[in-house]
Amino acid sequence: MILGDFKNYLVAQRAGMSVELVPHVFGNTNNRPIGQRAWYAWARVGADVINTAGFRVQVAPDGMCGWKVRPFPTVYDWGQDPQGTFGFHVRRDYTPNALTQVAGTGATCLLVHRSAAEKVRAEAGDVWFNPVAFTDGRPVSEDLSFCYRLNRAGIPVFVHTGVPTSHHKQIWVGEDEYRLFEAAYRAAAEPEPVVAS
Repeated sequence: MILGDFKNYLVAQRAGMSVELVPHVFGNTNNRPIGQRAWYAWARVGADVINTAGFRVQVAPDGMCGWKVRPFPTVYDWGQDPQGTFGFHVRRDYTPNALTQVAGTGATCLLVHRSAAEKVRAEAGDVWFNPVAFTDGRPVSEDLSFCYRLNRAGIPVFVHTGVPTSHHKQIWVGEDEYRLFEAAYRAAAEPEPVVAS
């Protein structure tokens, strides 16, 4: 997790644009040429930290020039942390290859029925992915904010844990790797205290 003042993070439109002629446009229903030409244009957007002192990473160094991290699935339930803060909490134990109801998930691949979108619009307006904040002021990511609005509208959210997805990243963790990481983490963790009854 990265904490800090995001005024120290700059997003900039790069100068210029690349344009390319597409001599044969293909139809989206039959994937055949439709006898038209088009221009394809794209511009680059860059982003970077302009003051590294404005941020800190909440993980531990591993002593080998790296960082100890704990991967987690984007399967969330409602709950309270030990400090009593209510919000989304990672469901680390889930049934593999199953359709399961959750409080929230990532927005890498969503299938949303039109009636669900209409109900969210009726209750919240056109603010589908605008971040919300919980009562303690913590901001919620845009994908979980959308799930939050679905929950408030009484619309259930489901995840199929057998469908692998990933954001475009240099490193990602698959199901098998996640299970190995989680088993190793739990084996090395302090045992849970036993409460006498």
